[in-house]
Amino acid sequence: MGVNGGDEGDYAVLPTVETGLARLEEQIAAVLNKLEALPLQESLAKIDGAVEQSTRTLEAAEKAFGRGETAIAGVRDSLRAVRKVLENPEFSKLPGEVRETLVALRGSLEGVGPKSSLYGDLRRTMDELRGAARSIERVAQTIEEKPNSLVFGKGLKREVIPRAIPAQ
Repeated sequence: MGVNGGDEGDYAVLPTVETGLARLEEQIAAVLNKLEALPLQESLAKIDGAVEQSTRTLEAAEKAFGRGETAIAGVRDSLRAVRKVLENPEFSKLPGEVRETLVALRGSLEGVGPKSSLYGDLRRTMDELRGAARSIERVAQTIEEKPNSLVFGKGLKREVIPRAIPAQ
């Protein structure tokens, strides 16, 4: 093929000049072949899965954010209530009243403590009650062993048979 043209067998040949169009066509075909070879379906499926996961994550984040806003609103309300209590003039009296109450409580506890006279009296009373309980236990045991001891006393070892008094 020449630039001048001519005949080739039965056909007339037109003169042509090589342009970059054929080469460009080959390059586009190569790019398209490469694109066809890429795993586009798999990639699109993975991208679709990632988008779905991102959507779920965003929805969960929105829910959490909503709960967080609710919690923050609750904290704000609580802080307002605390501020209101702290700004109340009666609240400033509270530490003094607590201190007075503690002093009174300490005085009350000292009156019942181990060094107090009330504690000693309680201890003596408890000792007397223990002694009385032991005495009652001994009496009950004696009555259980010898029921007639209520009538004749407990000192006799043998059983006493009552006798008639002789007539005078």
